[in-house]
Amino acid sequence: MKTKHTKVSTLISIVILIFLVLTGCDIFEKIFQLNPTPIPADEPATDTPTPTPTPDIISPSLVLIGSSSMIIPQNQTFIDPGATATDNIDGDISFNIVISGDIIDTTAVGTYYIYYNVSDSSGNNAEQQTRTVIVETPCRICQLNFNKCESDCKNGEKECIKNCEELYGIDTEDCWQCTLNCMDIWSEGCVGWGCADLEQKCMIENGCY
Repeated sequence: MKTKHTKVSTLISIVILIFLVLTGCDIFEKIFQLNPTPIPADEPATDTPTPTPTPDIISPSLVLIGSSSMIIPQNQTFIDPGATATDNIDGDISFNIVISGDIIDTTAVGTYYIYYNVSDSSGNNAEQQTRTVIVETPCRICQLNFNKCESDCKNGEKECIKNCEELYGIDTEDCWQCTLNCMDIWSEGCVGWGCADLEQKCMIENGCY
């Protein structure tokens, strides 16, 4: 049987408990939070290092379209074939090509030079390319073409004989026979029906006689 004193003590305890709940006192939390969840401390932020980009030191490739040497008949319209440029990083940079040099005047016989340059976004310069444009009279061009034809034939004959020597060895019967065949083939092409006939036809067509 509870005494009056016990009832009073219980009433006081209830009042104190209600007060602690309403005021949010830290003592209440410490008393009744038996297994508090630890609050993690803020971890220091770690900076991710920025990778250093590899410098671009490779020059673009610059290539002429067509021959680096052109012979144009006097008074004929000249159209520059142009060039192409590519870069390992920028890709096609043909639109960045800078063309300089002589103005081709086909009314005046002479030798003209066109220069092509380009650079990529990193400032790497391509090797300069040059085109030589020769403006000549039609009759003179007939002679120049004949000279080139003869030169090509002689070089072809030399290359043919060199191949014979490499294949059969020098001073062998097979090499000698192979060499004779080379001379016959190239002589027929250059003299019999080739260069001289082409020159004569060119001269007639242009009224050079």
